[in-house]
Formats: sequence, C-alpha cells, structure tokens
Amino acid sequence: MSSKPTPRGIARWVIASPYKWVWVAAAVMYVVMLIATPNAATARSLANMMPYFGMLAVATLGQAIVVMQRGFDFSLAGIIVLCGLVVAKLTDSGAAPVPAVVVALAAGVLAGVVNGLLVSWLALTPLVATLASNGLFLGFAYLVSDGQQIMIPGSLQTFATSRVGGIATSFWIALGVVLVLLVLIRLTAFGRRFVATGSNPDAARAAGLPVTRALVSAYSLAGLLFGITGVLIAGNIGAGSSAAGGTYLMSSISALLVAGAAVSGTRISLVAAVVGALFMTMLSQFILALGASAAVQGLIQGLVLLGTVAYPNIRLPRRRLRVALPPSPGPRLTAP
Repeated sequence: MSSKPTPRGIARWVIASPYKWVWVAAAVMYVVMLIATPNAATARSLANMMPYFGMLAVATLGQAIVVMQRGFDFSLAGIIVLCGLVVAKLTDSGAAPVPAVVVALAAGVLAGVVNGLLVSWLALTPLVATLASNGLFLGFAYLVSDGQQIMIPGSLQTFATSRVGGIATSFWIALGVVLVLLVLIRLTAFGRRFVATGSNPDAARAAGLPVTRALVSAYSLAGLLFGITGVLIAGNIGAGSSAAGGTYLMSSISALLVAGAAVSGTRISLVAAVVGALFMTMLSQFILALGASAAVQGLIQGLVLLGTVAYPNIRLPRRRLRVALPPSPGPRLTAP
C-alpha cells in the first residue's frame, strides 16, 4: 500500500532538489521588479513579456536536450537565423506560409543532423563542432538573403503575434513543447534509452544501446526547436534577419545554468529550464525598465553566466578549530 505524501515529505523533497534555487531566483527577481520598477511587474507588462519568454523557453529546451547528451549547441544563433530567413525567402518568392514553415523547420532538423554527425562520427567536441557549424549556417543564411532583411507575409506576423486567452501564442507553443518532451523523455522507451546513453555513454555502448543515434537525435531535436524559435522571431519582428538570434545563445545557456544544469554533465530538469528562461526574461525586462542600454543588458547577462559557472568552484576559507589539549604528563620517577 503506497503512502500518501505528507507536507514534511514534500518539504524534504523540495529542500533536497538541486533545482529549487531557480524557483527562488525567479521569485526574488519578481519581488525586485515589484519594488524597484512597479510598472514592469504589472499584469499588462508581464503579458507583454510572454512572447519573448516563449521564444527563449523553446530555445532553452533545445539546449537542454543537448545537455542531456553532455554538450552545448553553440550553433543556436546560426540555426535561428537560417530558419527565419528560409521562411521569409520562400514566402517572398510566392510560397504558401504553411509549406514555407515546414521547409524552414526541416532545415533546422537537417542542421541538427549535421551537428550530431560531426560530434558522433568525427568525434569532435560539441564546442568545436557547433562553433564551426554555426559559421557554416550563418554563411548559408547570408547567401539566401544577400545580407538583407526579407519581409514575411502578414498572415505569419498575425499568427506569431496573436494571443490565446490573453496570452501570447509563443507561450502556448513553449508549454506544448515542454509537455511533449516530458512525455517523450519520461514515459517512452526511447526516452529511457536517451537518458541512459547520456548518463554513461561507455556503459550504454557496452550494453548495446545506440549511442550514435541518441546523439544525432538530440542535435536534430534541438535543431527543430531552434527552427521553431527562428520562425517565431521572424514573425514577431516581421522579417527574416541575420541579426535575429544574436542574444539567444547566451540567454539560453545562462537560463540552463541558473536552472541547475551541470556544465560537464547531463543533469537538467526540463521544467527548471523553462523557469530559468523566465528568470532571464524578467531580468531583461527589469534592465530595460531601468532605462539601461542593450550593452548593459549583455554585461549583466555575462555576469550571471560567469557567476553560475563559478559558484560551484568557490571554496570559502574554513576557520581552524584549536582545541586545548591537556599537558602531557612528564616521565615518572621511581625511587631506587
């Protein structure tokens, strides 16, 4: 007979969770906004923040999938730019919006496959492989656009900027993505194999699990999510642009680290990753409400990234405890 969870048991679980601090950070950030910039913490301001939160959350979830396979994807900006320009170029050439979006997302998946093959087949480190491919994707995007912005049709703009129940569509897309990923990772055989191969690739390979397939799947799925982000960004700004994904790389990695992701491991919670994206969005909103420039925003995001990476390595000096020992007795003299 299973025991029901008690308040004390739930409290112990929360305290022991490595992801509790991201919830604390998000709550503290909101309180700071409420005190320092009350206008930025109103319901209307938070609703206006949701489109950007949704797009960052989708990109962060893509990074989280790659983290589960012991890597980071530094080609995020290139894939976002490429997919946004592909959908803009196709619609500008007369293609219908839906097929154009499908082709753009397929381009994101193909870019992810390239990353996965570079990491698995050529045994390149994720840093080297994705930095190199980022340059490749940005170069291809430049060829597509000739370095110019390409406008997208009003129907895509209307969809990307629409609201459902008063909340931005991108928020609902992010919610749907995280629910699908949770089901995929936790409730399917593929998800269990995926987690096992990321946790210990050598043991998984010895057990006959498809390690290469898991790597390629991770980067492909990340490419799909980056592609969704690129299409949403293009819809929100009204054009495909080579400068569209510049801030999302640092923001997504910072969100993961704030959420408790290990830099060199596979530990990450998808829900915590979304909360980390919320924290980074509120931080950006707070900085803009203070009237600071984009340069200051990048500086603060860099400090957040540096702090989250450096914190686990900080060793505070410990005070030595001096214990007074009783004096040792001298040699005992005996009478002759």
